[in-house]
Amino acid sequence: MSANSTGTNLSTFAKAYAIAWGLASVFYFLEYASRSAPAVMMPELTQAFGVSVLGLSGILGLYYYTYSTTSLGLSGILGLYYYTYSTTSLVAGVLLDRWGAKYVVPMGMVLLALGCILFAIPKDSVGSAGRLLQGAGSAFAFTGAVYLASHGFSAKRLATAIGFTQCFGMLGGSMGQIAVGPLIHGVVTVTTFWIGLGVIVLIVAGALFAMTPKEQAVGNSAPHGNFLAPYKIVFSNPQSYLCGLVSGLLFTPTTIGDMVRSSQ
Repeated sequence: MSANSTGTNLSTFAKAYAIAWGLASVFYFLEYASRSAPAVMMPELTQAFGVSVLGLSGILGLYYYTYSTTSLGLSGILGLYYYTYSTTSLVAGVLLDRWGAKYVVPMGMVLLALGCILFAIPKDSVGSAGRLLQGAGSAFAFTGAVYLASHGFSAKRLATAIGFTQCFGMLGGSMGQIAVGPLIHGVVTVTTFWIGLGVIVLIVAGALFAMTPKEQAVGNSAPHGNFLAPYKIVFSNPQSYLCGLVSGLLFTPTTIGDMVRSSQ
């Protein structure tokens, strides 16, 4: 195989990854929209699920953490908040490192889509399960977009691509309230909105699966110690915890603050 042919193949793969990154950014946009949209439909949701605003806040809070009806109940769960979302983010990273993005990221989108569709069913237990699936699936969005960007862009453009991904996701959070409010109050019902959002996510998932190049699984034959070595470096570095603290404080206004405001 000539050098020109090899260069052409690499360029083709990079373009495919760049397109896949664009679709993953749309995924990030949609997951942020699904995260913030309930804040503008609280009266409709309380009526649909037949619960109080406090009870509904518990259901919405399930987006981020493990649900246990026997020990905490709906309202008591609100304080746990980020547990499920953060844990699933770690799982998403491990899966991407081992099997690549072609199957892993669309799988996360399918979880989000199923969560949206289940959330359209006016029953609190089903809505709780749907919100759990939304949180689990959404954890694959930003991680997957960064993974694809690292394969589709050169080092000189990678930071720009990641910044655009973050910007696009925040725009989805804004649109989840600014655009969805008038839509819910005059055009479509809550049920139609969540089913429609789920269908859109599934369509994007199919396009992402079709565009993402297939990668050979890596890490299956690596020694156990080598697999854990990178994590040991990260968790033994004090700056990792400082970055986590700063990131948590940055997300407080758009997550905890919004949830508290919407529950009042």
